[in-house]
Amino acid sequence: ESVYNLVQEVRKATHLNYELSKVAITVVLRGLQELVPPHSTPALLNVQSLLSGDLSMPARILDKTHDAQRLRLVLQELVSCKEDAQQRSWELYEDEAVISEYLHELISILENADPVICRRVLSQNGYEEICTLLQYYQMEVRWPIRQLLIKALCVMCAVHPPVISILLNSVLPMELARDMMSNTRNISRLTNSSALLTRIFSTGESMPVTHLEHVGSEFVTFLLAFIEEPPETDS
Repeated sequence: ESVYNLVQEVRKATHLNYELSKVAITVVLRGLQELVPPHSTPALLNVQSLLSGDLSMPARILDKTHDAQRLRLVLQELVSCKEDAQQRSWELYEDEAVISEYLHELISILENADPVICRRVLSQNGYEEICTLLQYYQMEVRWPIRQLLIKALCVMCAVHPPVISILLNSVLPMELARDMMSNTRNISRLTNSSALLTRIFSTGESMPVTHLEHVGSEFVTFLLAFIEEPPETDS
């Protein structure tokens, strides 16, 4: 427990990812072996051994980490942003910077924290926060925010594969396909949307029959045509 908490403190102070935080501590411990009395060496070697092994921690320890607390907070704030947007009948563009900041932090935590922490937080409340983010994606019309939502969902799929099934059985695949077919010259939108669609369909799980209206033969024909003649410019 103490060693795991040390790794978390190093990560918090240095912003290194979880694995590199363990490497950093190991490097310091090796250097200390040359500086401390010989009788201290076994203790240092024991810590190194723990770092190289499986640092499995109980839920009570995981929940107290800085990453878990921040991840829960960011998800809650994004849920609030979605609810605020739902109550408005107009777009409040002044909130774009705040929402983008939350999404950047969400992506950073998912990419760099202990994956076990991420999986635990994402799966809490029956994946309710993920479902809310899907609803938010449907509501949001600003591409910079949609782009960050797509990236966040992509990282979630990589960190916690059960998320893929949730996305597959939502309206997201249809939304992504429709967005791609409506923005044929916007390379950024095409690549981001196709990257997430690739993740969603990567498991081979059957999609709902209702998806065929937007992700059927017409969409496949569209993709094949783009492979044969990709757009020359971005707009």
